[in-house]
Amino acid sequence: MDKKLVEFFENKDFEVVEKKTTTQVLIQNLLAFSVREKKGGLFDISINIVKEDEEKEKLRKRTKGFNLNLEKAPVLSNITFESFVKFCNETKVISQVKRLSEFREVQSDFTLAVAEKDGKTLKWRSNLPTEKHIVDAVFKGSEYTHRSVGLGGLKLSKKDIVLDLGGNIGAFTCDAFDKVKKVIVFEPEAVNFEFLSTNIEDNGAKNVIAHNKAVVGNDDKVRDFYLGKAPYYYSFLVKHNRKRVPVECVNINEVMEKYKPTKMKVDIEGSEWEVLINCTDFGDVDQIIFEYNFDMNMDLKEDFKRFKALRKHLKKHGFDVQEMERDMKQNWNLVFLVNKK
Repeated sequence: MDKKLVEFFENKDFEVVEKKTTTQVLIQNLLAFSVREKKGGLFDISINIVKEDEEKEKLRKRTKGFNLNLEKAPVLSNITFESFVKFCNETKVISQVKRLSEFREVQSDFTLAVAEKDGKTLKWRSNLPTEKHIVDAVFKGSEYTHRSVGLGGLKLSKKDIVLDLGGNIGAFTCDAFDKVKKVIVFEPEAVNFEFLSTNIEDNGAKNVIAHNKAVVGNDDKVRDFYLGKAPYYYSFLVKHNRKRVPVECVNINEVMEKYKPTKMKVDIEGSEWEVLINCTDFGDVDQIIFEYNFDMNMDLKEDFKRFKALRKHLKKHGFDVQEMERDMKQNWNLVFLVNKK
């Protein structure tokens, strides 16, 4: 690539890709673009539209003033570096590509699929078996509201403010948002959050507030987060053979005070103990459904010490913990529902 072009991308804190044609698929809009260096300091920019009509209209608005042919394969041909910079700035190409530059390792190689239910959609990675389970169980099967065992699931109404901790790609949020007053969702991992944000936008879920942060039990503002091979199995606790990335954090008590939820869904891969036991005031919350990981919380080795402490803490705050008294010795994790008495 031209030296000026390389410097331009580097100044934007974007990983410069190899010489010749480079294509980055943008998940948000299913849009792709490539830049090809030509002789004499000129460039060609090719743009590939996947969702033809809708995306062409968006692109037409963003590229107003540029000589861009949208009838076939859209191309900006023989443009100078200065024109290219103007194009990038005015159409926000750099910010779009930066978002996708974070797709790495298992995230960088995926097949996009769309699940449908009751007029709603959910984009997901169909080549990941674990993600298929999330789509089938949580989005299509409404696992957190229609549980087949125990005491049932969350009973949602238009008065409810739901706190979704561990939003992942948005399976629960997209299943629940049209049944409640508001959903507040937290997902710390950047790629999962990209899917979550896209799914919220695609469904027009204007009563959802999404945060690219982790909820914790103390005042840490940033923590190291560990990414494994399965996009649902990221954790603060499991560190072996994992990629470490920093994530922003917020205290559970700040969240409770600010949003005053009435229902909580917690699925945060081992951190549920820290978050729930450090919650000093559950306020108007009358139901909490949460996955508890006995293995990550060392309960299988320490006679369920932490689990017993959590059960005592929830009981102290007025929750019926009868369901938490069932036999746990054969399980490394279970989903529990506690109701305010």
